[in-house]
Amino acid sequence: MNLKKGNTLSVVIIIFLLFLTALSAFYLGLHRSDNNPVTKPISQGEVADWKTYSDKNYSFNYPANWIVEPLAPGGKSVTLAVHDSSSVITFSVRTEGNYDQITGKPFKDVYDYLKFPYKLNTRIVDGLEAIQALPRAGSENNFGVFLFSKDNSSVITLELDTPRDGSKIVEGEKLFDQILSTFKFLDDKEQISTVESVKLLPTNGWATADNKIFSLKYPDDKYRVSTSDNYIQLIPKTNVGDDRSNSPDFVVMNGYLGQSRRQYYLDMYSYYPTEVNFYEKLAGKINLLEVVSKGQTKATEILFTNGEKVLINAILNGADKQFVETVISTVKFN
Repeated sequence: MNLKKGNTLSVVIIIFLLFLTALSAFYLGLHRSDNNPVTKPISQGEVADWKTYSDKNYSFNYPANWIVEPLAPGGKSVTLAVHDSSSVITFSVRTEGNYDQITGKPFKDVYDYLKFPYKLNTRIVDGLEAIQALPRAGSENNFGVFLFSKDNSSVITLELDTPRDGSKIVEGEKLFDQILSTFKFLDDKEQISTVESVKLLPTNGWATADNKIFSLKYPDDKYRVSTSDNYIQLIPKTNVGDDRSNSPDFVVMNGYLGQSRRQYYLDMYSYYPTEVNFYEKLAGKINLLEVVSKGQTKATEILFTNGEKVLINAILNGADKQFVETVISTVKFN
């Protein structure tokens, strides 16, 4: 009797071990890399009627009937999401600064960021190698890759989520491959035609104010100027004493090294609890990033760069936004 029980127990243990082996093989099969990047050719005809999303940092195509959500800051990251009309399938781009808070240094590579102990499959995105961490066991309905931006300043996550019931996995995988095939990083100096151009005021007869870093034009019949090595402020002549209302302040920001303006802003003001949305605009040939506090409709700050390592924050202080945008369009870097 005991022998039969022992045999039964041995059979159960063997079956259990075989199950674990099969499960491990399945799990690792989703992840193990043969060190050859996966390429999935997509014909341009498949995405010919899609729309294009562009900002200063990247662009990609998405189905024409999908909806773009405003940029959503969260902690030290920014997420852009586009989804179908029913929000069943969502593609997102998450940008996070390449900074390890534990070591105080940038992550060495994507594996250092992910903390995965084994090699994963790779994909090629805009000529760069990306690590595909999704799908995996328990997340078979999601597709995702991780990669560094071209200047290694940011960690980019590209992810497409489908319903957990598995009803859209096949469709989702195809959409993910199609979107990845169109994803491109953009040069900071490149003018993006899909970004809205703002209407500018006439600047005939405007005077010039400058410091060691930049110059700008302004109407000297209405404003006086206060300057230093790192800022220029325009003060209405109607203001009395130390009144700085309606006085836009153009400030060169410290510690900017050419990274994403959104990421720099979130890192710089991480102590400030108010959530913000970012909106891309063009003022002449200058690419603007307007900052609007969540729940508000008017921008309070406008960020722009020389395309290299100078970032200026135009703080409106209640000034007319069109006027500030026009002043920015006249900025020249020394």
